[in-house]
Amino acid sequence: MKESPIVWRRFARGLTFIVFGIFFFGSAQGLLHRGFWLDALAFWPVCLIALGLRLIFDRSKTPWAVVLSPLIIVATLSYVALRGSEPLSEDWRTVEAARGSQTEHWSLELGVALADLSLRAGSVAPGVLLEGRMAPSSHGSVRASSRGSGSRVYLRAGGWDTRQMVFRPGRRHRWELEVADDLPMTINLEGAFAEGELDLVSVEVTDVNLQGAFNNIVFFLGAPRSDVRVELEGAFNRVELVVPEDTPVSVSTDGFINLVDRRSDAQSLSGPAYRVRADGAFNRVVVRSEPRPESEPAPQPESAPEQVLEAEVEAESSVSSNGSLSPEDDGNP
Repeated sequence: MKESPIVWRRFARGLTFIVFGIFFFGSAQGLLHRGFWLDALAFWPVCLIALGLRLIFDRSKTPWAVVLSPLIIVATLSYVALRGSEPLSEDWRTVEAARGSQTEHWSLELGVALADLSLRAGSVAPGVLLEGRMAPSSHGSVRASSRGSGSRVYLRAGGWDTRQMVFRPGRRHRWELEVADDLPMTINLEGAFAEGELDLVSVEVTDVNLQGAFNNIVFFLGAPRSDVRVELEGAFNRVELVVPEDTPVSVSTDGFINLVDRRSDAQSLSGPAYRVRADGAFNRVVVRSEPRPESEPAPQPESAPEQVLEAEVEAESSVSSNGSLSPEDDGNP
């Protein structure tokens, strides 16, 4: 019995959805390397090849050949996954954002695509809110504006590079930044295919907003002084919050298949908390804890030898007052 072409057509269509579902799941679970979808995007002509094969064999005498379409996609995505990430650009440029004279709080506005972020709060140069470097040097900008006691720092990565639209891995933007840790700050991030770690343990974070798609961001946050709102909106994002083990985190979701990995002791904690809300589709929120560093033993005072020396001098003086001979009475020169 001759099979109907529609059977093979449906089989190929279903297999395509299964393939993309498996790789989306692997990306959301952190099983694929950072930048997987960005690297896979550079192989966009494969989709045209797969579509052409389907059009050729859809109603031919060999309708089963339409299965070649999803198989080619499987082979391409598997190659990208097994190959791993490509070497990143080393064409660095130094960037800096000045601090306003009256600044008491500030906001970091990030607009990035195809980017790797490495941001850490620490001690920066006087009069500076942000400093660091970016690559490639010809893409991206940093701009600061101040109004009253507030300041905003705008970080923008370059747009899509038409040179990436070839049959080779894409080129990602890189940001290695350090921000001031002595002022409260808010984070507003809009991005696509952005990945990285934001280590903000030593700075007070008052608000976090993340919008976009295919982002994979890890936030290291300290204990909040009051409730902090964390908003996530978009699709296929993965956000991980790393907080002290005694800091409560509540997560609410609205949308389609948004996954949450909560801590087992989340219900037993109280106090100022991070209030996370995820809105969109196929997002994943991971909450985990790290123990507070143990306090180091107090160092011995440097003046201890001087104290011992003073005690010896006092002892010698006490002996002299009791009738002991001094160096002059002993007859020695």
